[in-house]
Amino acid sequence: MDQDDPEKRIADLEHQLADQKRGADLPPGQPPQQANTAPGTGSGSRKPGFGAQIVRVLAIFCVVGGLYFLPVGCLNYTNFLRTQTTATIDHCDNDTTCYGRWSVGGVSQTGQIYGDFHGDHPVGSDVDVHVWRGHAYEGHPIQAPAILLMSGSFVAIATGVVLWWSPRRKYKSR
Repeated sequence: MDQDDPEKRIADLEHQLADQKRGADLPPGQPPQQANTAPGTGSGSRKPGFGAQIVRVLAIFCVVGGLYFLPVGCLNYTNFLRTQTTATIDHCDNDTTCYGRWSVGGVSQTGQIYGDFHGDHPVGSDVDVHVWRGHAYEGHPIQAPAILLMSGSFVAIATGVVLWWSPRRKYKSR
């Protein structure tokens, strides 16, 4: 390098000065960071805090609850689809409590027919019922609870997955 050329000498000194000042704003012992790098996103990653652990526990509850109630809702819906039958009224104690017999899958059953009769079905008459867990209910079942269980289960599972991944995104190194 030519020491007599002042422009080259000035340029060399400017480079040396820039190299010295590059780490001047950091405390001693801390290496300079790369440009455009935020703290905690470099080669290491921060450990999730207590709030992130609570979010993870909620995520687990959502997924487990959704996985529990999904088959319950499906089972209730299939019962809605498969167990409609006709019952014959044997006797009534009052306007709201009647007993009868019905057949499901070729098996004859007897017992109370749950419903609000108001005395409009005489003894020996046929009533449309649906059977669920061995009990006969007058009328047609409402499918809303089964559908609510199934759709609520899907929402709970999706919420659990989002909750599980949300703290991971925040603390994962890039």
